[in-house]
Amino acid sequence: MLDDIPYIDGVYAKYRRMWKEDRWKFSGELVNLTIKKNKEGMLSAEEQHIFDTMHRVVNENRGNWLEGFDKS
Repeated sequence: MLDDIPYIDGVYAKYRRMWKEDRWKFSGELVNLTIKKNKEGMLSAEEQHIFDTMHRVVNENRGNWLEGFDKS
């Protein structure tokens, strides 16, 4: 019965919205997590989930950081 209830990932919703509304902030957070991961060798479970979710959002947008912006 509980399998019928969809799981809504709030982290995914947050970063998907951030990608659309404030890509500079999205980029900054991703860079900070990448630096921390490279420097310390690992992230906490929560940070790793955010990191993976952010990469999911980037992949869903085909890695096109400029799509949706006026390039003139």
